[in-house]
Amino acid sequence: PTVPGLPEYNGCPKPQSAYAEEATGALKDILFNFNKATLRPESNDKLNQAAEIIKSSNGGKFLITGHTDKKGSDAYNLKLSRQRAASVVAALEARGVAPEQLKSRGVGEAKATVAETASDAERLSDRRVVVEAISAAADWNAIQKSDVPAPKKSKK
Repeated sequence: PTVPGLPEYNGCPKPQSAYAEEATGALKDILFNFNKATLRPESNDKLNQAAEIIKSSNGGKFLITGHTDKKGSDAYNLKLSRQRAASVVAALEARGVAPEQLKSRGVGEAKATVAETASDAERLSDRRVVVEAISAAADWNAIQKSDVPAPKKSKK
């Protein structure tokens, strides 16, 4: 309370939701290889920027949610969105974000708004990663680190 806060937040510290919005903005239009969860090299600057925003959040907790467009089966898109969100978390952690600050999940095409029959360029807006601040400890603890299913062990 002895340190003056920011005028845009009425003297209060910057809310975690503002960091989340900035990080989502930084991650806008990050690119993945087609049908894969691997990030393309041209996304590095955006990932660096998002990592700096999250690191400046004073230990904020963030859920990285992956979204896909409607093309493909629901099950395939859910799996791909989970892998892509986890891949963004791994990239941010590789850039120095503390692992305890990030969790990931995928929602597939559940929130896609562009028709499956639309052009690839039009469907691009549905292929995204969103950063959400999770402030309540109970909510944070209820979320697993990643919803990517563990590989099945082969029986020998």
